[in-house]
Amino acid sequence: MAISENDFFTILGKIFQAQNAYKASFDTFTTNREELVQELVDVDLDAIADGLSNSVSSHIAGLTSGCSYFTAKANELLFAPENLDRFPITSVSLQNVLQATYDTMVAGASSVNQGLTTVGSITKSAAGAGTSDIIYSTVLDKVSVPVTGGVALDYPFPTNSELGAVGNVYAKCTSADAAGSEVLTLFGSATTVGPFEEQAETIGGSATLPCGDLQNLIESNAGFETYSAPNFTGWTINDAGGTTAQETSLMFRGSSALRINTLANADTISLQKTLAVALTRGKGYFVGVRFRSVAAEVGNNAAWTFKLGDGTSNAQNTASVTLNSTSYQLAYALVVYNKGFSLTDPSVVTIEMSPTADGVDGVIIDDAFVIPATYFNGVAYAHINGSTKTSLGDLFTVPITRTGGVIQEGFRKNWGVQMPSVNDASETYADTLAT
Repeated sequence: MAISENDFFTILGKIFQAQNAYKASFDTFTTNREELVQELVDVDLDAIADGLSNSVSSHIAGLTSGCSYFTAKANELLFAPENLDRFPITSVSLQNVLQATYDTMVAGASSVNQGLTTVGSITKSAAGAGTSDIIYSTVLDKVSVPVTGGVALDYPFPTNSELGAVGNVYAKCTSADAAGSEVLTLFGSATTVGPFEEQAETIGGSATLPCGDLQNLIESNAGFETYSAPNFTGWTINDAGGTTAQETSLMFRGSSALRINTLANADTISLQKTLAVALTRGKGYFVGVRFRSVAAEVGNNAAWTFKLGDGTSNAQNTASVTLNSTSYQLAYALVVYNKGFSLTDPSVVTIEMSPTADGVDGVIIDDAFVIPATYFNGVAYAHINGSTKTSLGDLFTVPITRTGGVIQEGFRKNWGVQMPSVNDASETYADTLAT
């Protein structure tokens, strides 16, 4: 006989509660041991203190075994026939059962308390004069494994990640033989500590992050270098009320860029290009450009829309970037390719920009890109080349924080996935089940 979803979460909540109780006991035992030994030594009762540290360490080892025991119980519950009977699945695997759990919750509009992953301000320690950037998104795609040891689920687009462990992620340039071939490595702490061990959890594992030039799927004329008036080779450009021209003085890099003059807020620039390579259904891609204003447009923004597909709407995302700087900026978004047409049809990247006020003197666009997202610790990353090459040893520090969601945190720690969530206290299965 199948158990209900409510039964499942009630039992699972008690398992998570036990795991968290064992985990919380580590610090208590350790602190008590240190304080007790110190008090004994202070009054010359060393004989009583002898062997106490080893004894407490044995107790702590027992706590570790307790955490492992309840982790096993979480898996037993997940794969129990009484739980599997809830789902219309024909093949039992961790991914299939977790996907069925997620889909059943979506169908029933049930949820847990949200535990969002947040990325703080990225800092860079430059070993040289490199001007590259790390870009990121906390939106999950449908096919990538977002965390080490997790599984990929078909998350609806856009679903914000709740899978990041707290700590710093580092992106360090580990190969820089030539401009455009640099490679960065994503990593966390030097020592990997799991979620239910004595020490505080750390971000473990690593991932390779090639530079954008190596991964850019716009394989020709991404920098608008080839121009034969009035067209940039390979691009279809609709500049609305503006006037398209070649820019040969104010490029980000290279010898040419795209310039659009005299724009109003009713004007939309549309850039389209057919990609020579096939995209992966459900995969996340960073789509974007470098751009700058011809003159500072104080109080004005550019509204950007990025699309992948057949040139119409498909999966898309938007960004709004200020036009008050004559320095180059990045406009980009993570787009999950979810093509609903024949997979043999050509894939088209569409980049649209429209100012939010009248009187824009002009916008210069350079270095368009479509780059596959690399997921690490629940966040998608890409490395975007700068006007000068990245130097060996260049280091980016990305602080990751997380708030709320005790049950959601249990899913992350046990299986590296998340369930549907809300952040307005209307969740179906409250954190009190696990506290």
